[in-house]
Amino acid sequence: MGSVPPDQPADDESAENRPADNGDLPPDPFAGENLDDQLAKDAGSTPPDLGSEPFGSMFGGMLGSLFGDVRRQLAAQGPFAWDAARQTAIFTATDGQSEINVDPLERVRLEELVRIAEPYVSDATGLPLRDTAIVAVTRAQWAARFLDDQRSLLERLAGALRGANPESDPDGAVDGDPTDAMVGGLLRMLGPGMLGLQAGTLAGHLAKRCLGAYDLPLPRSAPELVVVPVNVQSFAHDWSLPIDSVRMRLVLVELTHHGVLGIAHVRDALGDRLAGYADSFRFDPEALTDRFSEFDPSDPRSFEQLFNDPMAMLGAVTTPAQNQVRVEIDTLVAAIIGYVDHVVNRTSERLIGGVGQLGEAMARRRIEASGVDRSAERLFGLALDRRLFERGAAFISGLVERAGDDGLTRLWSHVENLPTPAELDAPGLWLARIEL
Repeated sequence: MGSVPPDQPADDESAENRPADNGDLPPDPFAGENLDDQLAKDAGSTPPDLGSEPFGSMFGGMLGSLFGDVRRQLAAQGPFAWDAARQTAIFTATDGQSEINVDPLERVRLEELVRIAEPYVSDATGLPLRDTAIVAVTRAQWAARFLDDQRSLLERLAGALRGANPESDPDGAVDGDPTDAMVGGLLRMLGPGMLGLQAGTLAGHLAKRCLGAYDLPLPRSAPELVVVPVNVQSFAHDWSLPIDSVRMRLVLVELTHHGVLGIAHVRDALGDRLAGYADSFRFDPEALTDRFSEFDPSDPRSFEQLFNDPMAMLGAVTTPAQNQVRVEIDTLVAAIIGYVDHVVNRTSERLIGGVGQLGEAMARRRIEASGVDRSAERLFGLALDRRLFERGAAFISGLVERAGDDGLTRLWSHVENLPTPAELDAPGLWLARIEL
């Protein structure tokens, strides 16, 4: 067995060996005119109208003007700050460095593996997989694609954050305090812009680690498979695994996910649950005000840290109403992942000689996800932990033991056949309900 990889695996290429040309890089989302110069200009300019600029009345003077500028820039982008999200995602994914283009031979090799894998996956699943397109992308491209694929969910989440919480804040005030009401209103106004920055940060961090498009098992708008070769190579190196075997198993994972989530009623069922979760976000003005209270205007890093902390937003916007939705998401995602693992293990036996060390390494990799990965999961309502994987595996094993492959085929045949939370933990209940 290969050695356990370090907590922070080295990048496949040092910065000094990368091209120096930064012409294709997006602008640094935190860059701009020197802050000291800007403050000096503000000091000699006409004082802002604090009555018309809400942040002026909150913070006063130059700091109020600075926050006001940020507010206006974010508000100009509509319900979700897409420009800020994309720039932040790309900058985070690349660490501000140029990326080497993907070797065309990598794409050719992946296309060959997809053609080899398709009939095996189709035979194991009964799904009509044929001529599936696959693209090899850089980390920056993966981050941008991820935001595009999840555009609908992120816009729903941003829309939810624009509304007041009718349960905790029915009259637009918190505990009757008009000051807190004003702060809550301002933070709700600024929230979609903050969400754009944080969604971009999360997408950029995910791009450094994800091997393909379905590391987060979310429905996607794009029809092709997506692989990040530099991450695949790093994973194979860290675990001392044959690169071709890693590529093939990844293709099997991506292809099977793509097939299951390509079934219209499965995709729609998961999409509806994810949308319900996004729609249930609400601001807790008091919690978010507490986050702003940690802002230190004398520390230039404080502002960036405030917006880059993945939990800053999430800790202030999740609601108890989302708990039941998450139970339903967990149920369907566990069944999908359990099924994908079953198919991949079966086809791996025939294509790469079994599961073995490679299967163990990939299982360890997803269980040992970082805090940033967990924050990204939580943003979409996912909880990809050991318990979920074990529940999904036990459910699929129970179906196979009792009903064989016919049980697996029936699982995705109709929307009514999707398991309930109780059935996920008791496969016999599911078999009884569909009369198998």
